[in-house]
Parts: sequence; structure tokens; C-alpha cells
Amino acid sequence: MKFKVIAIMMALLGWLLAGATAQQEKRGGGKGGGKGGGGLKISKPRIEDTVRANIYADNWFVMYINGKLATADSIPFIPHNVVSVDLLPEYPMTIAVMARDNADPDTGVEYESTNIGDGGFVLKFGDGTVTSADWKAKNFFHGPVDGDAANPTVTSEAIPSDWYAIDFDDSEWASATEYGEEAVRPKQPYYEHDFEGAKFIWTDDLALDNTVIFRHRVEAPPNGGALPQDWPRGHIVPSATGAPAVKDASRKGVTDASNTSAPLGATTESDRGEEPSAARVFQRFGDQLEIDWDEDYIYVEGDSFPDHEMMVGITAWNQQVPLPQDFTGENRWKITLHPEPAAEAVSGRESLFKGAIAVAANGVPIFNPIKQDGRTDTNLAGELDEYGGHAGRGDDYHYHLPPTFMNEEFGDALPIGYAMDGYALYGFNEPDGERAEDLDELNGHQHGDLGYHYHATEAYPYLNGGFRGEVALRDGQVAEQPRTRGVRPYTRPLRGAAITGYEKVGENAYRLEYDVAGGVRAIEYEIREDGSVAFEFIDEKGQVVSETYTGRDGGRGGKGERRRPGGGGRSPR
Repeated sequence: MKFKVIAIMMALLGWLLAGATAQQEKRGGGKGGGKGGGGLKISKPRIEDTVRANIYADNWFVMYINGKLATADSIPFIPHNVVSVDLLPEYPMTIAVMARDNADPDTGVEYESTNIGDGGFVLKFGDGTVTSADWKAKNFFHGPVDGDAANPTVTSEAIPSDWYAIDFDDSEWASATEYGEEAVRPKQPYYEHDFEGAKFIWTDDLALDNTVIFRHRVEAPPNGGALPQDWPRGHIVPSATGAPAVKDASRKGVTDASNTSAPLGATTESDRGEEPSAARVFQRFGDQLEIDWDEDYIYVEGDSFPDHEMMVGITAWNQQVPLPQDFTGENRWKITLHPEPAAEAVSGRESLFKGAIAVAANGVPIFNPIKQDGRTDTNLAGELDEYGGHAGRGDDYHYHLPPTFMNEEFGDALPIGYAMDGYALYGFNEPDGERAEDLDELNGHQHGDLGYHYHATEAYPYLNGGFRGEVALRDGQVAEQPRTRGVRPYTRPLRGAAITGYEKVGENAYRLEYDVAGGVRAIEYEIREDGSVAFEFIDEKGQVVSETYTGRDGGRGGKGERRRPGGGGRSPR
């Protein structure tokens, strides 16, 4: 009887407490009421409630969700990185994006040349939201008009101050136009992220429309996910207060509403000093390189694994293969920003047979076309691939010819690299497109406002034939330059071998095919987590010899692990 009374009393107490709690929450004093009362129950979002957003733009974008700044490309106009962020979605969800192709505000062309670029934008959220022709699109900056790059003019339209607002009226805007990869030609970062089901979009003029705003409304998760019921509105951060408001369609910065702050993500003058013009040369390959500078030098970090096919076309092969190099930190490239003419020039015909004499704009070193024996022209000997490079004794890929294929992609306006004495290396033409003339014995000359600089030529010396400027030498090579780190002893030439194929076959794994007297052989190799490299040598009968070498300083093979097979599809020089 005693226990039954206690049970009845406990049940009664529970009922009374429940009723009191309900009344308290009804008055706004419970857990969900907060200081403002009102009885709203708010659930704390979890990290599992977020969705991953992958965004790729050629060349730059800023994105708002429900009228508030969500994210922006932190790298100003360097093609073509992917921005990947986590967002806390709220539906209905209004997405507004401004995307910009790199174009001069006065001419519509890029890189201070006559080159006309093209745009492209693609987005995918983890809730299934993707870019497609269902999005609205409107251009605000067009040029060069009629594609006339020789006499360029542009047209522009003021960008509405509230273009990113939820209630902005885009009803008169046209639908976006979808484009395939072959039209946009995305770079490597695109292939490393999930964009399945998403389409590249732009206006109907991919080449000449340079500032495009996209808008799209998502009523519910496209993948059928549950709607968040209890989250407060306006939780997407940062706050809209002081959010970027871009008003000038022809300018590439994003400034705050008062237009007093520096462009979002732009380089500003700091203790590094003002951005040097040389930085723009390397920034064209900003997805492969890390670039820094001070008042005296520009510093370039990379892995010497270019974004193009390697090794194919070599008919005199030393049996080396390309391995990513760790050209970072203290082992990075260092080039003076203030070249000075030397009292006496250094000739590449007489020395500089070891090490780099220049650095290409993609961070790949360029060696003397004459090899280490001091007499053999590597180009004439058949030792170079279709891009003028090969793997050296340290399994390090480098060029022996100037990378003039860059001119085909970027035009003639900017250098294709820098000699180790700090003077610029241009292609066959001057920046205005005229053929370079009156070159000295080192392939250089003083021309216009450019000062002294080098040029590429079809015949030896092909590039800078030495150094006109001051540079410290040691043992017949540039004293201060990165060192390669091979994993195996250098190998001997294989008579009669011709390389016919090279591709990436897996994460950090590569395959090189070559022909010897009609028999197809191959080398497959993989860079392991500990820095060792496992090789498989496959003869024409399919028999395999396996070898593993160590000696590298650990790591995953540098940035080379991010490349897709076949590189970026550039044309050979």
C-alpha cells in the first residue's frame, strides 16, 4: 500500500510539472522563448545540417543567398580555382551571383593584349542545387564590341544596387545559356570537385559578355531532403550590413557599400610592397603556383609538373620519368625585380650547362638548350617532347626550349617567363604582336618602354643565350636556385626508344609508354604517402619487373597529385 501511494504521488507531481512547463512556454519563458518571448522554439543547427557548395568561375564571382553575402572568390581573376564552402541552407533560397571574366574595363580584352577571353560559371550544392538553363542571366559589360580587338570599344550598364535582394525583380531577364566543357575549357581544379549534374552557364555570348549576374530561387531541397522547420530566418552569415555592393560592371573589385574599403580578395600595398608586374606573369597559372614578393624579389613555389602532356615525342630518351618536385619554402624560385646589366655578359655557349637559366610562367625551370656535355643541342638530338621539355637526371621535368605555347593561349602581351638575371623572356613577338628584330647574341634587345628583355627564336639559342644581367654563379651555374630531389640513380639512354604516351592513371600514379623496334613497353609508377616511388617496368611481352625507391622527403608528390590525365589540353609549341 505504501509503495502504491508513493507511485500515485509521483505521477501527480509529474503531471503538475508538465502543466507548469507548458504554461511557462506558452507565456514565452521556456527554452525556446529567449529574451524576446513569443513562444518560438528554435533548434540549434548541427554541422550535419550544412551542405557543401562547389563553385567554379572563369574568372571570378561573388555569391549572395537570401540577400546576404555567402562567399566570394578570394583570388582576384586568376583562372581557375574552385571555391568550396559549407552553407546552412534556408528555404525558399534565393541565390544571386555576379560572375566576371577577365577583361580590361576600357577595351574588353585581357592581359593588355588583343586576346579575347571567355567566361563560364558552374555551381553545385550538396542539396542537389545545380546551375542550368533554369537560372536567369543578364549581362552588364560587353566588349570588345563586334569582337574587334584591333579597335576595341565596350558597352556597359549600371548594376542595380539591390541585384542580390530576395525581392529583386528579374522577371524580364532571359534564361541562362548552357555550355559544354569543350566551350569553357575548365582547368584542373574543376575536375577535382563534384559538379555532377551541373551545367556551365553564361549569357548567349560566352566570349564578349564579361560581367554577368545570375539569379535562381530554390523552393525546397532538390534532392528531396527534409526542410529545416525551426531555424531562425537570416542565419546565413556574415550579416548583410556592410556587405559588398558592386556598382561598376567594368571594374573587377568588390567594395563595401560605402566604397571605402579595398576590393575583396584584392592585393593591396602592404609590408610586401606594391604588387610587381612580374606577379601577373605567374598569376596566369595561379592554380598551380604560390606567388609572393617583397621589395627586391618575386618568389614562386610549385612542383614543376605542368598542366600539359609531357614526354610524348622524345626519340632520344634517358629512361627518366617526371616526378613532382618540392620547389617550396626555402627551395622556391627567387628572381630579382630589379635586374642590373652586368659588366660582362655570360654566354650559354661557354657555360651554364647545368641548372636553370630561366623560369617559365608556369613555374617550370628552363635549362640551357645545350646539355651537360657542353656541345649537344637537346632539340636537334630528339631529346625533347612536343613542349620542349623532358625529365632530367633527378626525374625532374624541365624545359630546354622556350614555352611559346603560352602565347597561343594568352597572346603576346606578357612574358612567358623570366631569366635568372631578372630580365623578362618574351615569345617570338613583341607585346604588340610584331616580330622581334635586331636581337643580340643572347637573344635580347632594348625595345620601347620594356627596357632590355629576351625573346624566343626558332634557332639556337632559342631563348636567353646566357645572361646580360648580374647573377651570381657557382661551378658554372646559377648559385641560388632550387635543388631537385630524385629517388633513384640517373639512368642511361635507351637506344631506339621513342615515347608514344604519358598519362595519369590514378591518384599519384602515372604510365609512360614507349616503342622499341616496334615493341610497346611501359613504365608505371606511383608516388606513395611516405615519399617512396614504386615502379613497374613492363616489357613488350607483358612481363613485369617491380622496384621501389626511397629518398624523397616524404609527402604525396606535391601538387602533381591534383593534375588530370593529359594535362590542360594546350597545344604544343
